[in-house]
Amino acid sequence: MAAFIGNLGEYKEGQEDFESYLERFEQWMIVNEVDDSKQANVFLSVIGAEAYGLLKNLCIPDKPSSLSYDELSRKLTAHYKPKPLIIAERFKFQKRNQQENESVSDYVVALKRLSTHCDFGPHLDEALRDRFVSGLKVEAIQRKLLTEQDLTFAKACELALSMEMASKNTMEFASNLKGHSTVNKIDKKRETKGAWQTSPAGSGWKSRVQSEHSNPQRTTHQPCYRCGGNNHAAQGCRFKTETCRKCSRVGHIARMCKTTKWLGNTQYVAENSSPRDTERSEAEEELFMNTVYSTYTVGQGKKDIKVTVKLEETPIDMQVDTGAAVTLVPERVYKKYLSHLPLEATKVRLSTFSGENIPLLGTVTVKAKYENQSGVFPLVIVKGDRPALLGRNWLKSFKLDWAGIFSVLPVGGSNDTDVETVLQSHTAVFSEEPGTIRKFKACITVKPDTKPVFRKARPVPYALKEAVEKELNRLEKSGVISKIEHSQWAAPIVVVPKSDKSIRICGDYKVTVNPSVEEGSYPLPTVEDLFATLAGGTLFSKLDLSHAYQQLVLEKNSEKYLVINTHKGLYAYHRLSYGVSSAPSMFQNVMDQILQGLEHVTCFLDDILITGRTREEHLRNLKEVLSRLENYGVRVKREKCTFMQEKVEYLGHLIDREGLHPTETKVAAIVNAPQPSNVTELRSFLGLLNYYGRFMKDLSTVLQPLHQLLKKEVHWEWTPECTTAFNNAKEQLVKSSVVVHYDTKKPLRLACDASPYRIGAVMSHIMENGDEKPIAFASRTLTEAESKYSQIEKEALAIIFGVTKFHMYLYGRKFSLITDHKPLLAILGPKSEIPTLAALRMQRWALRLMAYDYSIEYRTSAENANADALSRLPKKGRDNTAEENKVFYFSVVDELPVQATEIAQNTLKDPVLRKVLELTRMGWPNYIKDETLKPYFTRRNELSVEQGCILWGIRVIIPPAHREQLLHDLHQGHPGGSKMKNLARSYLWWPQLDRDIEHAVQQCNACQSVRKLPETAP
Repeated sequence: MAAFIGNLGEYKEGQEDFESYLERFEQWMIVNEVDDSKQANVFLSVIGAEAYGLLKNLCIPDKPSSLSYDELSRKLTAHYKPKPLIIAERFKFQKRNQQENESVSDYVVALKRLSTHCDFGPHLDEALRDRFVSGLKVEAIQRKLLTEQDLTFAKACELALSMEMASKNTMEFASNLKGHSTVNKIDKKRETKGAWQTSPAGSGWKSRVQSEHSNPQRTTHQPCYRCGGNNHAAQGCRFKTETCRKCSRVGHIARMCKTTKWLGNTQYVAENSSPRDTERSEAEEELFMNTVYSTYTVGQGKKDIKVTVKLEETPIDMQVDTGAAVTLVPERVYKKYLSHLPLEATKVRLSTFSGENIPLLGTVTVKAKYENQSGVFPLVIVKGDRPALLGRNWLKSFKLDWAGIFSVLPVGGSNDTDVETVLQSHTAVFSEEPGTIRKFKACITVKPDTKPVFRKARPVPYALKEAVEKELNRLEKSGVISKIEHSQWAAPIVVVPKSDKSIRICGDYKVTVNPSVEEGSYPLPTVEDLFATLAGGTLFSKLDLSHAYQQLVLEKNSEKYLVINTHKGLYAYHRLSYGVSSAPSMFQNVMDQILQGLEHVTCFLDDILITGRTREEHLRNLKEVLSRLENYGVRVKREKCTFMQEKVEYLGHLIDREGLHPTETKVAAIVNAPQPSNVTELRSFLGLLNYYGRFMKDLSTVLQPLHQLLKKEVHWEWTPECTTAFNNAKEQLVKSSVVVHYDTKKPLRLACDASPYRIGAVMSHIMENGDEKPIAFASRTLTEAESKYSQIEKEALAIIFGVTKFHMYLYGRKFSLITDHKPLLAILGPKSEIPTLAALRMQRWALRLMAYDYSIEYRTSAENANADALSRLPKKGRDNTAEENKVFYFSVVDELPVQATEIAQNTLKDPVLRKVLELTRMGWPNYIKDETLKPYFTRRNELSVEQGCILWGIRVIIPPAHREQLLHDLHQGHPGGSKMKNLARSYLWWPQLDRDIEHAVQQCNACQSVRKLPETAP
């Protein structure tokens, strides 16, 4: 017998896709001219022992040799490649975007592969086109495709590939022509021939640059006399036919017009010229907008021109740049001073000469003031750490005193330059790469005779599974975790989606190692210890460490305690993890040793404060700290740092050259409280006063006019006497006899409460005699979005608000948390397992509390009167300065065949769900008799509302109008009852859902014909 042509090999599961193996086998049979009658025998001979053994079991009671090749291949295909669920495959397809470093061609291949089992039918091309365009990462390509008429998938791919190649070629050309660099600013000067010269303006990030090459001997284009560019000849300039707005002649643009007079960096315009004369044409403006930033450095030169502009009353130093079409600030300025202003999308596109986009966050509308000139302007927010630029759009409104500016330009180095020089010499400290602290490791010690605790993995909803696996892979790749096979310790994970559509994975150590951890013996520093090192300081700099705990490597023996159990198996942490109870003590010990011996430097966990008796000494101390951090591999988050400030807030105190001062915000919630407008608000305020009444003299006499208003027969009328009594009561409440100073040795208590429109918190000390005295008060109005939270979420938000507000007092200390909402004890308790079905924002808040050492207690509303009063202070309108705590929800609704708006509308139409919606927002009673509400009542602590839809965990509660349709979609492909239930549990729920699924399967003849067990004989 002749030898076969080619080497097919055995089939090995996991090494090759079975469909691919079948295709290779069929081609192999054609090449070797195998007769149809022998195909089955040849197939059984080549597939190998493993696949043959499986096939033998699949064929029982028949033998494999008795079946045809087609029958054999179908059985193995059904096993290795079961028909996927269409809804799940479409979910994967619709979530696929172009990834970082993925080419357009690779993205096309990935989409085609994912569409294989989506059953798009005749609409395949449209589906591929829509997903391709929507998922592109380069906005310029995406915008181009969206403007195309009659766009097909093939045409979209062709255009995208062409633009991608053009961009790469442009970048290569630009790098070969200009080299690598940072950015330079143009110095406009006219030569006798009308050409432009450029003058270096120092390194840094600046506006567009048209620069001559540093080597005068190189052969290159002279600057184009039509537009000023130097990367092309004048005869090839695209402005060759442009009409000048200055002289109305054809062949150049206004800024190259010889009729314009220039002096230094300032353009002089004739007094009788019209505003139109100073405007650029649309084409010219496009040139300016598309070349706002360069990537070429000529060298060090003249100092930047800076002016101080007040943005929302905050002074900001801005570089004057007539080359920038827009005014902009970096994201650190926005986050620090302007975060209360809503970000809006922008059509502005800023790019370099090589075509690379400058990433933008968006725009805000801001109040700006320069000297005695003010106005409201659009401000572009740019990603990254870059200087603020005062561009042409603002310079049209602000008249700068150029003579004054030039008269005070510094001859030597500036203050900002001094600090910037220090920071630039330690760029490694501010690197975004994860830090690894050298010479120290974290050691976790457990109590003697501790028994290991192993918790099984929690099921991950299908909608989150892909994101969880991606995050686990990222952590494993970065060396934070690694896969292990066995462990005596294991904590379940909690998955919390973040606002940028990524997720955070944390181990729930509250239920495993934390109860057994030996508390750190190393004490956290007291306020007195910290501030003793700052005496005599004049200016202050504050550094904030980036992902502080994860910079500290675990000792090998400690890794076993921080194992997490996932649906992919066990993973061990190699870095100190968030939520370990002894982490603060260990980290403080390490930081104290790193900074040991440095003068005028103090550290509390991940915050470092630096000062000095003089500016020079301060800079020297700052440099020493950065050098020490760099030597030990510590990373700092630049955008959260402040430098050379006259005063800073640190550990709840205000520090300046005069010393230490209590912050006014401690009692601002009381001092600024408006007078009550009805009896309910007055009762709440009087409840607060009575809570601390034993510390206040003659309280009943002071409050007599207010008590009169509570009588039933008295008509509500707020008189001048009431105002006097109200103000006197507030003054007494904030006196030192009531409000005490923070003491690290006294027990701490934090009481929190929420009303339908406000949240409040009171931090107190328990005195030696058992009295409770307040340290600070805080409250704020709920945002519009927060006011729609369920009542349990509002109560939890009050706790998070209080913990965040008083973080510097509470972190690293044991304290008791007081709430009047009993269900929170089970969800937010320090030893409670985080419920997997709790609303996602509740899971997120529970994770934040894992960083604190606290106990939680329940009090009735009457016993919690101090916090209750703050939550019911009169409304003063929406608190726009409060950052809305937006939590991204994976929108499972978008993956369903119905829209969120339809579900919300039909939720309101259904009388049962309308009542559930109302109770979820306003609060459930302790008992309920209505049988139709009981399924929801048992889940009341896990319900939330998003976009008018009721959610149970992340599952959408479907109103009756859509249930039949969704059952039909779940049943598509006849997956069987079990698979239908598993899929439904990732997306949706309604009472008796499992029963309805079973009924649908029982009514389906196709499903009944392939069921595993026959019906029992009657």
